[in-house]
This record gives sequence, structure tokens and C-alpha cells, in this order.
Amino acid sequence: MGVPLSKRGLSAVEFYYKATVIHDKIVQFLIRDFGVKSISRDLKTFTHNAKMSKNDRELFTALCTKYKIDTESDWPVWVIDHYRKWILHCLMELLNNITQAYSIFPAEPYFEFEVKLKRTYQHLAISSC
Repeated sequence: MGVPLSKRGLSAVEFYYKATVIHDKIVQFLIRDFGVKSISRDLKTFTHNAKMSKNDRELFTALCTKYKIDTESDWPVWVIDHYRKWILHCLMELLNNITQAYSIFPAEPYFEFEVKLKRTYQHLAISSC
């Protein structure tokens, strides 16, 4: 017989589950370039992927140049890549520190040292947030 949902407490690894959910949601957001642009392509890539004929490609390029139409967003690709790498690094630090902290179970000979080490990993996980 199980415990009713309203009477359940927080699971021992609920924090890890929530961290992985946050990780997955943020990664999906990063895949979409933070939502600032739907497609990260320059004009040459755009015409190539659209499989335009040579005449259509030249006409499309001329029209984009004439009316100053930019197929990329206002954010440069290098800025998005820089922040994407930095955020992914922080997410990996968060998951690694949670895993390290949860893998330490203080035992008697080195109890104080292991408690401090576990707490250090917990602080690092919090600071990664």
C-alpha cells in the first residue's frame, strides 16, 4: 500500500531529478538560440538550404541587398555561442557537484572531513545555480 500523494515528503533524490529537468529545459532553450532567432543562417546558407536555382539565388540575393533584408537576427552568432557554452558549463558543474555531494556518506574514521567535503560540494552546487 502506497502513501497518498498529499502525505508524501520530498524524495531523497528529488533535488537531482529537478536539476536534470532544469538542465533539459535550458538545453532545449539553448538549441533555439535563446529564442532570439528561429534560424541561425547567413544569406549564403539560406539560399543553399532552400535549394534555389542559380537564377533564383541571384535574384533573392539582389532583393535582400537592395532592401537591406537580413536573414539573421540582431544578435551575432558568436555572442550566442559564447553564452551557450558558458551556460552549458554551469549546468554541467551543477549536476557534477550534486552527484559528488550525494555520493559521499560520512563514516566514522573520517566523519568530520567527509561532512565538510559533502557540504563543500553542496555549496558549489548552490553557487552553480
